[in-house]
Amino acid sequence: MVLDQSWPEAVPFHDALLAGKQRDASAVMNGCMDRGATLIEVERHLLQPALYRIGEGWHANVVSVAQEHLATAIVQSLMAVGLSRSTPAADNDRRVLLACVAGNHHSVGLQMVADAFHLSGWHVQFLGANVPERALLQQVLDFKPDLVGLSVTMESQLPALKRVLALLTERLGDARPPVMIGGMAINTVGAAVRRQVGADATAVGASAVVGAATAFTATAPDGATIQFAASVQAASLKAGDVTAEADALLMVRPAGGEGHGIVLGARSLQCG
Repeated sequence: MVLDQSWPEAVPFHDALLAGKQRDASAVMNGCMDRGATLIEVERHLLQPALYRIGEGWHANVVSVAQEHLATAIVQSLMAVGLSRSTPAADNDRRVLLACVAGNHHSVGLQMVADAFHLSGWHVQFLGANVPERALLQQVLDFKPDLVGLSVTMESQLPALKRVLALLTERLGDARPPVMIGGMAINTVGAAVRRQVGADATAVGASAVVGAATAFTATAPDGATIQFAASVQAASLKAGDVTAEADALLMVRPAGGEGHGIVLGARSLQCG
């Protein structure tokens, strides 16, 4: 991955991270935030590209396992510092449960998504890496989230993703919350895998995930009822240069039951 050349801090941050110099990496990140960059911007333009570059070095046998693990640990520490410096939006009374499927030990990307949800006002439960299927089901039952987000890093983890989605559907039926999937495996295979595993949406980038999630949990107008729509025409949400895609989002039935609308974030397409 090419480092973001629009951020002059990208190279010195990467170099500090690769050298295991946490103080230097911290100084670069804090300098960016001091100048007004948000945590989500820092994660997207600074932290994530550096980790990708180091991961590529590991695959090419020019970066050691120890260096890669150290870089990951430093980034996780810096993310916690950045979150403590950030002020979240007002509580929006929405809940999201985030987890890496069984076998997925790479959780930093999903932690960035968790940060984006938290700063957008959501109640977030982030279960981290390698979450067993039954444990995930129990947490969904206990927490009752409005949305579940699952991360898959390798194609070999897709069967685990399919199993946990089947388990959620079997146990909860129509009451199953919408499930959004993401991660390197989804980016590689493509959004079409969503239909194959039974998920409701895919998204690339923390901002796109939160935007799509907002659509899934939109509030109905006065006097209307709102429900998950399972079979309306495919729709897309775009946020900058990232995209979230779903077969169906939400169906709003106005008071009196005449007509319906498909809610896409703050926009609504009125249908017959």
